[in-house]
Amino acid sequence: MRARPARCHGIALLCAMVKTKSLLSRIIAVAFCACLVAPGAAIAQVVDSITLFKRGGDEVDWCRDGRIAYASRGPDNLYGIHTCSATGGDDVWITKDNPLVPPGHKGSPCWHPSGRYILFVAEKRKHPGSSFASTPGLGSYSDLWIMTPNGDKAWQLTDTPLSAKNGMIIPKFSHDGKKVVWADRVDRARILAPKLTNIRTFRPGGEPAFNETYGFSVDDKSIIFCSDYNQKSFWTSQIFTCDAEAGQNIHQLTDGNYNEHACYSPDGAHIIWMTSEGELKGTDWWIMNADGSGKRQLTFFNKRGHKEFAGGRRMTCGLCSFSPDGKRFLGGIQNSLIKQTGDSYMVTLR
Repeated sequence: MRARPARCHGIALLCAMVKTKSLLSRIIAVAFCACLVAPGAAIAQVVDSITLFKRGGDEVDWCRDGRIAYASRGPDNLYGIHTCSATGGDDVWITKDNPLVPPGHKGSPCWHPSGRYILFVAEKRKHPGSSFASTPGLGSYSDLWIMTPNGDKAWQLTDTPLSAKNGMIIPKFSHDGKKVVWADRVDRARILAPKLTNIRTFRPGGEPAFNETYGFSVDDKSIIFCSDYNQKSFWTSQIFTCDAEAGQNIHQLTDGNYNEHACYSPDGAHIIWMTSEGELKGTDWWIMNADGSGKRQLTFFNKRGHKEFAGGRRMTCGLCSFSPDGKRFLGGIQNSLIKQTGDSYMVTLR
């Protein structure tokens, strides 16, 4: 979770119907050939260990082949995209001094199921004001990009209006690689994507609200997201699912407290998310069944007297990503929402 954004996010769903010979038409061919979903093993629901993965690492995404992509601040205080192994080794800062991508913030990396591309958001090259509003997770003045894992090729996919009210956050591929979903920061229901077609915008409840998307169910039939559209405050945002084709059949999975950052297990049977249930007004990771039943707490960073207690600092758990076998997940934890500082941790389940 990051500093509270404006109440102007819609949900944009991009289907993989694109112009002939465009980049995404090539991705689609890969998806049909090699990106069918392989159900993972059932996951455990008890934490075995929690270890530091990357100091300053955030927005982690775990590829099916074991590689990891994450975002981290550089010496210039701007986020960039890194790749590494599941042990944290072989770390490469693939956007560093890369002339193919804009020089500002780059974050929210997401692997294409084939492992051949990384989707991400990037701050526009030129815009009014400072880069703070373009911090990944806030999303102003940002566009959707895609690049190869070694950074030798990159393409801009969208061109949002040059306004602090416009941008995008947290893009996610469907499991078959044919669709992308993201939260679109807009002043009205519009998004520009000249190389992409069949873009649909969903607004739960039909009114401007805070909406944040986290990807697709394992069968790609549903989108999981958080929203405050039926709440009195952003600080009581809840986790929902909706139909991926039309944004209908909205189902609320949580109730009460503050909830964000949901993630399906590889087998689709469980969801991990963060909630403020507990002490210190921080957030911890919890787990529930895919239908919202069986909720239980996984981590206790904000609970006094627990061995995981962080010593009185308010800890805020964020986005996480499962290992392909479902036995571990990586997630970012912020210790300051004002300074936007935190680290990523490896959580092993048993």
